[in-house]
Amino acid sequence: MLNDSHLQRASVTRSWPRTLGYGLLAVASLAGVVSLWLNDHAVWACLLAVFGLCAAFLSATSGTARCLNCGWKFGGAFHMGSLNQCPECLTWHRIDRGNLVLVPPDFIADTPDFTLDVEILKSPAEWRLPWSGLCCVCHKPATSVTELEMRTLVSQHVTYNRVSIVRFKFGHCTPHNRGAEISGSQIKFRSHAYWTDFYSTNRRDD
Repeated sequence: MLNDSHLQRASVTRSWPRTLGYGLLAVASLAGVVSLWLNDHAVWACLLAVFGLCAAFLSATSGTARCLNCGWKFGGAFHMGSLNQCPECLTWHRIDRGNLVLVPPDFIADTPDFTLDVEILKSPAEWRLPWSGLCCVCHKPATSVTELEMRTLVSQHVTYNRVSIVRFKFGHCTPHNRGAEISGSQIKFRSHAYWTDFYSTNRRDD
């Protein structure tokens, strides 16, 4: 059962500078698409059209809201299904019927959307994985493991780079997969609860 804090709501305010900025990009992209298409550059026209659609989407969804945990005002793309994180306290929010609400502790995303930057964590060699023997998505007994590796640049030289590689094994049950993902300098999870436990276990002390 959720506590009362998860019933709080905050309104999302239109961010006009971002709306107008992305809108102008979308209009400029449309003009470029027409020009490229008429000059038989179909491939470039299609690529620019994709960029223009992204700009139009950001123009339509750009807004600002106040964090329901610390009150910090932050911006982003707010739309149905979006997960929005406060940059100050790292609290996760989502859009529910046009308002910002806190993500419930037991929320599971369809894809690994709960992100952590490596720079706010201990060294990967010191990481400890929570939920030993359990699925990193639903906390039930794991029936398989998925091995992921984190590559960290140790030193950079003229002719070569020295890289540290640390491997991690994440448990999954039969119905679930892709509960964790490592991409560049970020580690991502589907489970909000696992993200919370991983962060509390491996956050930097300073």
